[in-house]
Amino acid sequence: MLVKICGATTAQEVRAVAGAGADLIGLWHGVPGGPADLPAERLAALAAEARATGRLRSVLVTFGSDPTALAHTAAGAGTDWIQLHGYQPPPWCAPCEHNCPSGCASSRCCTSTAPPARRRA
Repeated sequence: MLVKICGATTAQEVRAVAGAGADLIGLWHGVPGGPADLPAERLAALAAEARATGRLRSVLVTFGSDPTALAHTAAGAGTDWIQLHGYQPPPWCAPCEHNCPSGCASSRCCTSTAPPARRRA
């Protein structure tokens, strides 16, 4: 089982999540009006902070609906996963993964509504 804590907005919060023993940290981007929504630059900085912990893998949590744009955002930020939160159907993952540049080849795409057995790994 993996544990994910979502909504970090500061490096201190990222380190606290790592210290608490979580495996994944959810970083919001493309969540209009969301209290933890991050601009791309901040998303990249917090994803780097997660990597620096040696423990956490970062998850781009988004309402985004453009698979190519999300793949490039994930690659640019260095996130490990993309979590589609909202209205995107599970088959939407294939174009997102296909368009993911080589820098995010390890990215995974999952929907927040799909049961774990249906999440793509």
